[in-house]
Amino acid sequence: MYSIVCADSLLDAKAIAKLEPDVMVCEPTELIGTGKTADKEYILSTQAAIADISPETLGLQAAGISSAKDVEYVIRNGAHGTGATSGIFAAVDPMATMVEMIEAVVKGRNLIS
Repeated sequence: MYSIVCADSLLDAKAIAKLEPDVMVCEPTELIGTGKTADKEYILSTQAAIADISPETLGLQAAGISSAKDVEYVIRNGAHGTGATSGIFAAVDPMATMVEMIEAVVKGRNLIS
């Protein structure tokens, strides 16, 4: 069984990483569903904390993800992946938006390679 847990803050991410979950979704609660992503400092600091404490844990950045541009942004800044539930379901064409977001993961990873 895999474990996926959420962390709101850097402090939460550090505490939860000690439990060595398989996946941690970092997303400030106040940004969920807003279309505004976490700032670069939050992304970099939570990803670094996860890597330092629990290197096998995958770190996802998910709050406010509403476009392919947002997906590419979090991947370029070190996230292993992202979540985009409201961004997909609120889109005019959810299927096209999902495909664009998946392509953005590949593009973001290629830019850091």
